[in-house]
Amino acid sequence: CPTNSTMYIITFSIIVALFLPGSLGFLSPSCKKDKSKISDDDLNAYAKYIVKYGSYEKANEIQINDAKPVKVKKSEKPKTLKLFGNIPPSISSSETFILLSQVVQGYENLYNRDSESSQESRKKFLESHIAMLLKAMFETDLFQDILSFLTVSGYVPSLDKQDCIDKIINTWFNSYEFSKAAKKAQGSLSGFESVFIGSNRVPKKILPFASWVTGAARETSSVEYLGVTKAYSFKETPKLRFIKAKLFWDGKIEEVPLIVGLKPEAEFSLFLLCFVAKQGGDCKFKLGESATIKISGKKVCDKTSLTNYPYNMEWDM
Repeated sequence: CPTNSTMYIITFSIIVALFLPGSLGFLSPSCKKDKSKISDDDLNAYAKYIVKYGSYEKANEIQINDAKPVKVKKSEKPKTLKLFGNIPPSISSSETFILLSQVVQGYENLYNRDSESSQESRKKFLESHIAMLLKAMFETDLFQDILSFLTVSGYVPSLDKQDCIDKIINTWFNSYEFSKAAKKAQGSLSGFESVFIGSNRVPKKILPFASWVTGAARETSSVEYLGVTKAYSFKETPKLRFIKAKLFWDGKIEEVPLIVGLKPEAEFSLFLLCFVAKQGGDCKFKLGESATIKISGKKVCDKTSLTNYPYNMEWDM
């Protein structure tokens, strides 16, 4: 996949996917039948690999305020907390962490009607930072390994640079009016937005977001935390914390599941693996004897392309 010489390909593909939805759809698998095949054994093996090798070395040093949420009345704005305390510099200064945080900010700026900058400049900021984020993730050993596996499974056509880039960008960044309600709300959504950004233009059951890095980035802007309802740490992944946090977001009280300590490229890889393996259904994988993770998704397609929107994530001990 990408090398330093392919930045312009990524940027062009992102412009097409973001602002000309459906244009790359000829690269997507058929909405009727996906040719890729991933067995449950392979799903488990690669999910374990992603979680094990996609964790930050100092993930267990990320400070989390695990206070229980306070009950609030619907008519009043709740008193909020700060979920994340100290995040080790080796994590907060890592390239993909910084770039994902900047992409999150880029999306917020794009939809901010009160922004002083022009719509065109906000689009360019978002395009360039998504391109930089994807380039950085594509160059990690973890993501290269997952792409190699997806090539063998038949989902990525080949490791040819252009094919690979277009396929991944089409899956993640094409936008869809996936329901009449969304169309009435004058909104469409991409798979990337569903996982990493969230939107008030989507059906209620879809998550606000499912990335702890996104949560940390938005804590100073659009997300206010109320507390943690569940928190686990499994022996197979001692550095990671699996939490469910209540938050006040877009005027509503929501609950989001987060795997705290995963790198952005690991989150990206995990959701991509589930999308390919179990389109439109429950993606279950075991981390060992003690933990089972389930990511539920909604398959969405039109005549040319398809994507997957996660709407829940659970874990059982």
